[in-house]
Amino acid sequence: MSDLPKLVSEIEMVWNEHLSVPFPEGGSNKEDTPEVDLHELDTYIAGCVSAFVGEGNLDTGRTAVLGLCYRDALVAQSVLTGEERRYSARLERLAELVLRAVVLKNRF
Repeated sequence: MSDLPKLVSEIEMVWNEHLSVPFPEGGSNKEDTPEVDLHELDTYIAGCVSAFVGEGNLDTGRTAVLGLCYRDALVAQSVLTGEERRYSARLERLAELVLRAVVLKNRF
């Protein structure tokens, strides 16, 4: 469990960075990338990350949602470009970090 404080610190750092970056202007254009809804991905991942940061853990339902969003964020990496890709990469990183932290917290 010794890795958990470092992981939580990294989550908070990436989360604060994410909060300071505006949503990319082209990120809502589903005509170009119908398999990715960046608004939806942002909403769900941000909600889960916010809950984790505020509560220190996620319930089973949010953990499941975050896992699905993590998968979708990986798909987004293969179809988005430019600012949208960087934005989705940060969302993917946040999802990964929080999922790892949830595993560590609930392992014991």
